[in-house]
Order: sequence, then structure tokens, then C-alpha cells
Amino acid sequence: MAMVALLPASLVVAQDDTVTSSPPASGAPAMSGLGQIAVTVLTEPPGLAAAFRIVREAGAGEAEMTPVELPAGGTWFSGPLSVGTHGVLVTVAPASADGEPADSLQILAVSCDDAHSATPSTAFAAVGRATFGVDEAEFITCTFTTGERTASGVGSAEPSMDPAADPGASGELTGLLLPREGSWRATNRRTVVVCASGTVAVKRTRDRGTLRVRDEGRVLIGRGLTDRGSGPLRMELQDSGTATYQGTQTIRGGGASTRITFEWRVVSEVRIEGSFHADITAGGEDCTMDREFDLDHIGDD
Repeated sequence: MAMVALLPASLVVAQDDTVTSSPPASGAPAMSGLGQIAVTVLTEPPGLAAAFRIVREAGAGEAEMTPVELPAGGTWFSGPLSVGTHGVLVTVAPASADGEPADSLQILAVSCDDAHSATPSTAFAAVGRATFGVDEAEFITCTFTTGERTASGVGSAEPSMDPAADPGASGELTGLLLPREGSWRATNRRTVVVCASGTVAVKRTRDRGTLRVRDEGRVLIGRGLTDRGSGPLRMELQDSGTATYQGTQTIRGGGASTRITFEWRVVSEVRIEGSFHADITAGGEDCTMDREFDLDHIGDD
């Protein structure tokens, strides 16, 4: 059966894996054993001249997807997808024919609408990536918001901490849920490292370190929670309403280089739920890893 036959009649699937009209009114495609995803691209403030390039990462046995370009305010829809995880990369499209990037813009935030799903999607604004956790008959939309690059020029990996830049922040961040300072334990769940040559299983691990709160909660500093030799991890507030933080870390050693983008969600003063995406180069081969973990307060200093 052709894939197009699996979608509701109101949708038309193009050859480049895009849908050119609206999703079903119910919000969930009527597909047995399949799901569907969408990416919306916005600018803040609205009306900025921008175009975006979207690529869905190919799964096992799939051909590479041809990049799709969208204007600000547009939405890209996938065709029917198997249950599981699917990665999507979003970049600001080149501003000129010579391929130079639009350096004046950066991705500021990414949010997905399946936070209460059994397999919620994860997103990292710093690298412009969302990993969709697709369940059967589920329709997920992740929204990428882009704005003017901050004066520091380093991009969304180190966003401005001006309260006005955070839609949920105001003044002293009243009501922001903050974790306790002190000793914390990190419990990393099982996962796999994915390389062109195959996959490598990674066992469940634990680390122990400390956490400090800085700048009235706009910054969290973790030590020893990710890797014993990796140095401090600086996490910066992205959304005060959900107490979500993001940060990046680069680890080098043993002939390998790993760049990790973390996301923390403070769920109580003694617990943080987290996830990360890692790009790994080792032995001339490029690999990736996505992992979820929990941080638990185990004592005051």
C-alpha cells in the first residue's frame, strides 16, 4: 500500500516527505501503527524576514530526505512515520546565493506539544534539533522560535539572561521553581550510541556531584554530574514557567571529542528530569547519542 493512502483524505503528501495542507481536525492521524509529526517555524518578534531549512534524519533503510525550506510562520508536515524516535534538524536558511548563513538570526527556543505523552519529545535550541517520540496514531508539533542574535554572538547555546527575553520571566522571576543546592545523584538510563558502522549499547550509570544556584535562579552550575573529568556544567534558564534549563559541554580525551547539549526540567526542589543529545567523533567516525536521566538531591553540604 502506498504511504499516501494511509493519510486522511484532507492531506496530500509530496515526494519530499512534506504535507502541503493542514493536519486533520482531530489533531491525530487515523493510522494503524503509525504517527505523524510537524514543525512550525516562528520569529520573535513576529514579522522578521527569515527562511528555515528542515531535514528529517533518515532512519534505518530510509533514503536521505531532501531539505525543505519554509518561510517564517510556515509548518512542515511529515508523511506517515513508524512508532519510535525521529530526529529533525532546523537551521536558518542561507541569506544569499553563496551559501553564507543568516548570521543575524538564531534559534531561541523549541517547544513540543506532547509533554504529557508516554514518550515525550525532546528538543535542543542550541543545536536546532528535536527528537520526536512518536506513539501510534499520535500527531506531534514542535515549534522553533527564532530571533535576533544576541550581542555576544555565540548563539542560543548561551542565550541572553535578560528577563525580557524569557516569556515567563519578570523582574526577580517570582514563582520560579528552584532546586536545592547541595549534593545530587545523576542516574543515566540505558541507551545506544549510533554510528555509521552500527550501534553500541550503553549501560545504566550513576554519577554524584554538586549543584549551585546563581543569578537568582537564571543559572544552575553542576559539577561531577555528567563526567568526572568534564568540568562544571553551566545551565541557563530557557522557560521560567516550566523551569527548563539548557547548556552545552565539550569533552575531549582518549582520541575522542564529544559535544553534548543538555536540557534540565526542575520538577521539585529535590528532583530534576533531564535529557541530552551528544555528537561524538572517535577514530575518524561520527556518532550520536540521545539519553534521558534523573537528578536527585541526596543531601545538603
